[in-house]
Amino acid sequence: MLINANKIAHITHSHSDCEDLWKIYFEQMNKYWNTGMQNFFLVNQTELKIPDNYIKLEYDSSQSYSDRLINCLSNLDEYEYIFFDHEDMFLYSKPDYEEINLYLDLLFRNKYDYIRLIKSTNCRFKSIDNFDTLFEISLNSKWIFSIQPSFWNRLKHLNLIKHCRNYNIWELEVKSQKILKRLKIKSAFSHREGKKRGIHHFDNDIYPYIATAINKGRWNTTEYSLELNEIFNKYKIDPLLRGHI
Repeated sequence: MLINANKIAHITHSHSDCEDLWKIYFEQMNKYWNTGMQNFFLVNQTELKIPDNYIKLEYDSSQSYSDRLINCLSNLDEYEYIFFDHEDMFLYSKPDYEEINLYLDLLFRNKYDYIRLIKSTNCRFKSIDNFDTLFEISLNSKWIFSIQPSFWNRLKHLNLIKHCRNYNIWELEVKSQKILKRLKIKSAFSHREGKKRGIHHFDNDIYPYIATAINKGRWNTTEYSLELNEIFNKYKIDPLLRGHI
């Protein structure tokens, strides 16, 4: 369980085009991510069912990615913080709850506004006193914000996204970097003993997840062959139906 989980809204962005991932996501997260947070599933208007422990928040598919997030974050004002992910960023092993609770203590004390659970290859950072697994990201970094599993101060995240209206997901990542620096958002990332995975990021055994399972609409077996093959076998998935890279 997470400390003060009632302060945190867990928001998962998805689309009905990814319905074939939902069973994987919900079962993997229910198995490994028993946090006490309220779960919200942000999805386009659809009659498709989701589990009872998730609240469906619907968006119009004509909305830009950034505008979907703005509407969602604006309507969850009873929550001070959020945990954000996508349906193809599911856990494959148990997280280190004890360490994550230490991160949350910093978030709740406003030491940081944004803590992402992945290390990237293109940011400058420094150690944080009394922490071996959390690192402060310099505002001089080329790349700070990534759409990956992350804890946020909700209002700080909302303020950032409001400067990025009508952006798709890729534009949001690229164009928000300068805005985040201008807003002086205090950022950190988590990392411990994770090998480099692909070109831009490292694994993190604090929060062991696939980042991401889908690349350009196909299974990302190039970076996650072992983990995804286990998923394919467990859930009886034919990867050829979606295709893989």
